[in-house]
Amino acid sequence: YRTIFAQTSQRSSFNLDKTAAMLGFEEIYGMEDMPKQFNYVKAEGYGYDYDMFSLLNEKLKGETKPFFLFAFTGITHTPYLGYLEGFDKYPNTTEENKYLNSLMFADYSLGYFMDELRKEPWFYDTVFIFVADHTFNRNGSIKEKYNIPFLIYAPRYVKAQRSETLGSQLDILPTVFDLLRLQEPYSAAGKSLVSDSEKRNAIFADGYTIGIIQPDGALRHTREKALEQEKYSASFDKDAAEQT
Repeated sequence: YRTIFAQTSQRSSFNLDKTAAMLGFEEIYGMEDMPKQFNYVKAEGYGYDYDMFSLLNEKLKGETKPFFLFAFTGITHTPYLGYLEGFDKYPNTTEENKYLNSLMFADYSLGYFMDELRKEPWFYDTVFIFVADHTFNRNGSIKEKYNIPFLIYAPRYVKAQRSETLGSQLDILPTVFDLLRLQEPYSAAGKSLVSDSEKRNAIFADGYTIGIIQPDGALRHTREKALEQEKYSASFDKDAAEQT
């Protein structure tokens, strides 16, 4: 497989270029490699998704061998920037409006990317996975605070459906191996989201705390003591969750 890592921010942002190289990515791109495609209203912060997708479209055009691509978007991250006249649906007077406008431009950029890739002969033999890294400072229950979107798009291989399967980012790697029908041995802490499993857990880490979310309850822990727990059904066993 040809391996590509790209992010809208500078290559060295969060040392992700070094991390990507250690993970084995052969091609690594950042903001420095992405020509500006529009006359943006403000200077970049985390970069512009459209610029990254434009670069990746060029890199993938006419590709004839298998590839694995990881693309890290940034347009919806604070601080929200001004983008383009005609794209801002709401006045940039509140943080919420700025966020909504960033979603508009993110949606346009991703749509452009997918429309361009659809022209390639390998498009329908490709598995696309869309996932967030974290929520938007969401309050509420433990489960809601870590409830992020996850979408698999591979219409030739995955039936359109909404799944209530409990999982976490740890489950993405096993899921990819399942979908690509790879037989090579690998190491992962999660379980494939497209295979049957009787017991599902979602593990999270947040600052100095860790936690687990199960179908019947959730627990946050300091590694020394439990901080809070939630019961979604009477069957939740705090002690068993701690041991897990």
